[in-house]
Amino acid sequence: IPSAHTLIVSNKQKISLDVIEFAARLCVSFSKLKKGSYWVDYTLKNFVKVQQKAFVNYTNFKSINITKD
Repeated sequence: IPSAHTLIVSNKQKISLDVIEFAARLCVSFSKLKKGSYWVDYTLKNFVKVQQKAFVNYTNFKSINITKD
């Protein structure tokens, strides 16, 4: 599924769930997905490997459910 990516700069501080949810909502709102409920994965950049162009592989992730109205 084509989607958006968002980076959160934390300066090595803990990121609140509110900030993670906000970033996840941005990803869903900028994606080509229609209305519905979607799972958004998030992880630390250490676990993200860029493949080609905008494609990435990632590990050690968690997911948050976001509803697009």
